Formats: sequence, structure tokens, C-alpha cells
Amino acid sequence: MDYTFVKQGLNVKEVAVRSLLAALSFHAYQQVSYMILQRVSPVTHSVGNCVKRVAVIVSSVIFFKTPVSYINALGTGIALAGVFLYSRVKRIKAKAA
Repeated sequence: MDYTFVKQGLNVKEVAVRSLLAALSFHAYQQVSYMILQRVSPVTHSVGNCVKRVAVIVSSVIFFKTPVSYINALGTGIALAGVFLYSRVKRIKAKAA
């Protein structure tokens, strides 16, 4: 067998531990997602997921100092505006009922 990953300086134990932690974290994320979905409507859950994605993108841009093109900034702005409008309409609808 050719263990090129060992020759490249990869620590097999560290990769295994990080893979296990990633798998456990993803499983926990899925469980929490299903618990939230039981308490809110599917549309609200989808909007929350959209907000989460925007937050991940913005925080990664800040943390990694990634340059952002105008079209990416526009897309993020549209996503945030959509979430804001959805929350406003839902709040108005709840007051009317």
C-alpha cells in the first residue's frame, strides 16, 4: 500500500478526530433543525435558513477578508431585504388576525 498522505505530512489520527467531530456537529445541526421545524412553519424555517446562510457568508468574508464583488454584495442585500420584508408582512398579518 502507498501511504502518500503520511508522506505529505498528514496526521491520520487528527484527520480521523476532526472527521468525527464534523460528523457529530452535522448530526446535531440536523436534529436542531428538525426540532425547530416542528415548532414553526416550513416557510419561516426556510427564511431562517436563508438568514443563517447570509450570516455565514458575511462572517466568513469578515474573518477571512475575502474580497466581495458588487454582484455578491447585491445578492446578499436582496436576501436580507427579502427576510426583512417577510418578517414585516408576517407581523402585520398577525396583528390583523
